[in-house]
Amino acid sequence: MSERRRERRWDGRILVEMEDEYSKLLFVAVGLNLSSGGLCLVFPDAPSPQVGSVYGVSFYLPNHTAKVENAVEIRWVDRNRSKIC
Repeated sequence: MSERRRERRWDGRILVEMEDEYSKLLFVAVGLNLSSGGLCLVFPDAPSPQVGSVYGVSFYLPNHTAKVENAVEIRWVDRNRSKIC
């Protein structure tokens, strides 16, 4: 299978704090496969969000002291593996 991604990915795990933009509910996800074009999220203890939902996220990258803060839009959901990407 050929690689279709345009951006290089960092394969690791990071803790991602998320905030629902409407309810302001805070929860935690695990970030996988981080790149400048996206991030795959696993939600071990929270219900899966809906495609199109927008969340504020914050996390620390390995070997960096500054916290990364941004907004994300859920693009697709893999319910079979409990993974959001």
